[in-house]
Amino acid sequence: QTDYRSILKLFPEIIDYLSLDIDGSYDTVLQRLPFNDHIFKVITIEHDSYRLGNEYKEKEREILTSAGYYLLCSDVTLFYNGRDCVFEDWWIHPSAFPADVFSKLISLDLKAKNHGQIINILQNFCRNFN
Repeated sequence: QTDYRSILKLFPEIIDYLSLDIDGSYDTVLQRLPFNDHIFKVITIEHDSYRLGNEYKEKEREILTSAGYYLLCSDVTLFYNGRDCVFEDWWIHPSAFPADVFSKLISLDLKAKNHGQIINILQNFCRNFN
């Protein structure tokens, strides 16, 4: 059993990015992360609902919402085996962004898009944000 609190003591309180791809242990790892000690500006987490159903996705969403995160991009898709497959969510922490940036980010239409579309929208957002 990994002690994430001890590992993360080596890192600053605010961490830019956390990517989780932990097949079959999604909710277990999230429950062990010290969200009271660290803020992750952005979290991308697989739930692989295209092959596992919604069980992990719902648990992840409950944990991250209760930790204060905002679901910016739900049900991100990836083209796999000839079809778009819903495989992950992208989260942000409101305190990690200036209020005006956060409010504009959450106004973007990023739900249920493929990762390429989302990246293009976010790149345009960054170029055009004043």
